[in-house]
Amino acid sequence: MAAAALVAVQGLVLVGLGVLQAVRGLGDDIDDVGRAEFGGLLAVLAGVVVLALARVLVVDRSATKSPVIVIQLLCLPVGAAMISEGLPAYGFPLLAVAVAILALLVMAGLRGGGDESSG
Repeated sequence: MAAAALVAVQGLVLVGLGVLQAVRGLGDDIDDVGRAEFGGLLAVLAGVVVLALARVLVVDRSATKSPVIVIQLLCLPVGAAMISEGLPAYGFPLLAVAVAILALLVMAGLRGGGDESSG
């Protein structure tokens, strides 16, 4: 499923950014090491959760698509804020991936991709 692949990419990017943040937190140019390290840890944990959700999408349990949809809906204002703050190189890809995942999930639902009768 294409949506699961995009969600997995989101998870991997989050893990990578978290590790990068944690490594940067060890540098001399960081004013609050604790905040940098905690932010990196949170990003890694969030990435692991998103990767787990990608795995759930592969199994295709329709009831578990809700957290993925919520995450994508949360990405929309974040991406828009990034664009308005002068970071279009981050905002546009975030918006594009979130919209693509939402569209793929809706299309899968319209095609009957989720088997809700097997409880």
